Amino acid sequence: MSRPAVSIVVPLYNAASFITETLRSVQAQTFSDFEVIVVDDGSRDRSADCVAAVAREDTRIRLHRQGNAGVSVARNRGAELATAPIVAFLDADDRWHPTFLSATLAFMAAQPALAVCYAGVRFVDAAGVPTGALSRLRTSPLSTRDLLAGNPTTTCSNLVVRRADFLASGGFPVGLNHAEDQLWLLTMHLRGYRIAGLADVLVDYRTNAGGLSADTRAMARGFEALVHRAVQLAPLEVGPAVPAARALNRLYLAQRAWRTRRDRASAAQHIRDALRSHWPTVSQEALRLLRKALT
Repeated sequence: MSRPAVSIVVPLYNAASFITETLRSVQAQTFSDFEVIVVDDGSRDRSADCVAAVAREDTRIRLHRQGNAGVSVARNRGAELATAPIVAFLDADDRWHPTFLSATLAFMAAQPALAVCYAGVRFVDAAGVPTGALSRLRTSPLSTRDLLAGNPTTTCSNLVVRRADFLASGGFPVGLNHAEDQLWLLTMHLRGYRIAGLADVLVDYRTNAGGLSADTRAMARGFEALVHRAVQLAPLEVGPAVPAARALNRLYLAQRAWRTRRDRASAAQHIRDALRSHWPTVSQEALRLLRKALT
């Protein structure tokens, strides 16, 4: 039996409300030569039962169950179990547009030296309804500051990587509750791997006002943990980039705090932190937004 062209890794933890819809978005792909490895990380709800029901009708989907060890361990285990040369990650509450695989795989095929690719992201609410917001996509070469300031892929559901490169990198770092994918991308960048994005919007990223990704103060703490590890990894390259990157990170978190929760206090705190960290960056961003508003 020939191996598939791409392995899709889905980490799963208590996502019974969304996992069937997520898997249906995979089944709706225009590119069909794939396998799906769902790693159930000790779910306590009916998540595994939902996956099993879909897998009974689609032999490309298989379920691996393990004790709760965290999302990085689950993703890394899925990549180890994968049989394809390309791995795509998809979180259990997100969705792909039908051409996600065909577009990203063609993008990588045209650039054999490319290790990681990603696409544009559309934000949807907890019910899956588009909010009108899109990711700020960077398709130009990424700098250390870019990768420190924020995750250019927005979500792990947007990552497509050559499996050999992923395994050689050591996989996602364990022990971070936020920004584990961002730290992995930064590590890949510092080691010289090529990372690039394509402009098409192909991923739906679900935001939840009560979810982990809506707690912007916790995300700020996650950023500081990322910076601590990144400085240890490459102090001469990372250290000088931190103040401006922190300012950009806090401006992003201010916007996110307002968009997801209308949390005025957190938004104001993030803006104060941005100004303290690197006020020239804040000024540059304000000018950029003003120019955008006037065009």
